[in-house]
Amino acid sequence: MDVGGAENNIASQAAEAVRFIRASRAELIRTRSYPGVEHMTLDFATVYRDVVVQSERLPADLVAEAASVGMEIEISFYPPPEEESLNMMSQGSRLPRQELRFEVDHVLKRDVVIILARQITPGNFTLDAHSTFGDCAIKPIVSMPRAIDREGQPRKDVFAFTLSKRTDAAKFAKGRVVTLATNMSAEESA
Repeated sequence: MDVGGAENNIASQAAEAVRFIRASRAELIRTRSYPGVEHMTLDFATVYRDVVVQSERLPADLVAEAASVGMEIEISFYPPPEEESLNMMSQGSRLPRQELRFEVDHVLKRDVVIILARQITPGNFTLDAHSTFGDCAIKPIVSMPRAIDREGQPRKDVFAFTLSKRTDAAKFAKGRVVTLATNMSAEESA
């Protein structure tokens, strides 16, 4: 369902979605009850930012309104527009390459394959379309799962990498040390 065109502005999209749900509550509930309707999803679109971890907050009133009509919420992250990427590269913003070592902690096989790994080599990094993990192509998105250590403190050394090809999953096993070949962060290269 498309309820707003304020792409990249989650707050604006969320406010529009709340208005939409409130104005269309009866129709949404009726639609949800039709045989064969398994999901109703609100999709919020935003662009990857040049950060190690990107998070987006959804307001409580949006979550409550969506739940009240049986609607799910997802956030889709897209690469920046081609012309923006090319413009950034033409201005010399291409960062130096680096290699960092990680130890595989877990392999999650779902619709996509996600590798959870602990960073061994210190350093900040960014991903691009040419980044590889264990010599396998990865998607230019990385996240930090909410992992805790034995003392109950958040771990900031565990990252989730998404493989570009499911067939590469066989190359990863718990305990294997692999190399991330990618860009240095702007701070590291300065």
